[in-house]
Amino acid sequence: MSDAFSTQGRGGIALLIDADNLSSPEAVEEALRKLTELCGPVAIRRAYGSADNLKGLAGVMRDLAIRPIVHDPLGKNTTDMLLAVDALDLWYQCAPAVMAIGTGDADFAPLALRLRERGVRLICFSLQNKLSPDIRSYYDQVFTLRPKSSAEPLAAPAPQAKPAAAKPAPAATVKATAKPEPKPEPSVKAKETKVVPPARTSPPVPNVTAILGAIPGLQAGQAVAIRDAGRLLHDAELLGKKASSVRLFKKHPAQFELTPDAKPSHVRYLGNLSLNGKA
Repeated sequence: MSDAFSTQGRGGIALLIDADNLSSPEAVEEALRKLTELCGPVAIRRAYGSADNLKGLAGVMRDLAIRPIVHDPLGKNTTDMLLAVDALDLWYQCAPAVMAIGTGDADFAPLALRLRERGVRLICFSLQNKLSPDIRSYYDQVFTLRPKSSAEPLAAPAPQAKPAAAKPAPAATVKATAKPEPKPEPSVKAKETKVVPPARTSPPVPNVTAILGAIPGLQAGQAVAIRDAGRLLHDAELLGKKASSVRLFKKHPAQFELTPDAKPSHVRYLGNLSLNGKA
């Protein structure tokens, strides 16, 4: 390979992946491809992370023969510490000429400095949105990855054609002013209508003929006690219960005589039926 970095006499090339940071299968696949094109075959391939994070890379680790390094997530930087320890062990064991770290975390800056001092060529692979802006100066090369799944989203299916809607009738030339709908008036509880009984009307005054028919003694020319006359008029329904018979007789002064004048106790018919017989 004309542009490959020379690794003769050294322990080859290593790719160490921080799966807590670089957890996209497409990104891991692209990182290995770029590293192989740039430096040659990658002998050491490892991915570090918790069981949950490595589970998402199970397929690509199997296909690309990447060794999973599982640990218990005891703290925030557990994965970083484990990867750094392994990187230093690898340098002491086989002194890789190129070491690529799959992360954009700035926590690996001290590791990068130590390995660079020992002559190791350092490469960083990171997702663009996870690359620390201050990390570039610590590596010989930095590559930002754009997995196909994020760079080339699947095209959305074309919406089905909807039947053309009928065109509305042309609007009137004069724009009608929309009138707000009248608000319903608050319901007013109907007032109870008080039923006013019709005014009482005084019963018609019985005529003389009716009075004589109810009191036979008067027609015979007798003086009839006011008390008896009143009872007979009540029975004939010619006089109300509380009406006074004296007042009734006084309404016909030409036909009936009341004695004595002060407190009448008797009534007598005068025989003048022709004067007001049909009153």
